Amino acid sequence: MSIQNMQIPENQMAWPRKRFTGTIGLYGACLGIAAILISFMSPESGFLESAPDTQQVSNMSNYVWQTAQDTTLLRAIILSVCGFIGGAFITIPVAYWWFGKKPTFTAYSKKTLDSRGVPAWLMMGLMYGLIFPLVVGAYFLPFGREFILFLTGLTSVPDLVISQTDLFTGKWIRFMFVVGARLLFAGIFAGFAFGPGAWIIDKFVSSDNQKSSRFTSWIITFAMSSGVILFALIWVSGD
Repeated sequence: MSIQNMQIPENQMAWPRKRFTGTIGLYGACLGIAAILISFMSPESGFLESAPDTQQVSNMSNYVWQTAQDTTLLRAIILSVCGFIGGAFITIPVAYWWFGKKPTFTAYSKKTLDSRGVPAWLMMGLMYGLIFPLVVGAYFLPFGREFILFLTGLTSVPDLVISQTDLFTGKWIRFMFVVGARLLFAGIFAGFAFGPGAWIIDKFVSSDNQKSSRFTSWIITFAMSSGVILFALIWVSGD
């Protein structure tokens, strides 16, 4: 199977850009799920413990999930959604922008779209690993926490609205560092996995073989995305 540079007619730039954005965005979003599960659902994290009776629900600075043990699945689902949205929030705009402008072809140009190199993707992975904890810790995880408390009956609709107002009016700055610090290890893991994985996806998306570009790129993306989530689930289920 040939994985060379993809030839793109001048009037057909939209679909390769969408394919590149979609595959990279999906992989980054699934890495977000894995990072959240490793950080907040593993036995070592301490977040599977119920809060003591004296714990005040309004004390958001203490990031203990104040729900019963039978809500573990609920928490896993909601936190996974937070990680998915957070990862996509970072990677989709960056991938769309990084694809580049529509090339201006001339009689002397090779009329191909080159894939990005390994150093560039490793640097992008480093940036992902550093930015993901800050972005997710600033808003998505605090929102997920309050939504879990609301669904389990520990807070009311007014409490949920007030907590979101507090987030938008400045608390997100504190959570960016307080909660983001607890995502640091998982963020580093996600960054190391993002660089090489995204480079592989890019090679297939940029292939001049239309089947590789249109179909194999998605197959590879789904396979690697499923792999990182499976790794996180195995990590979480460990004693």
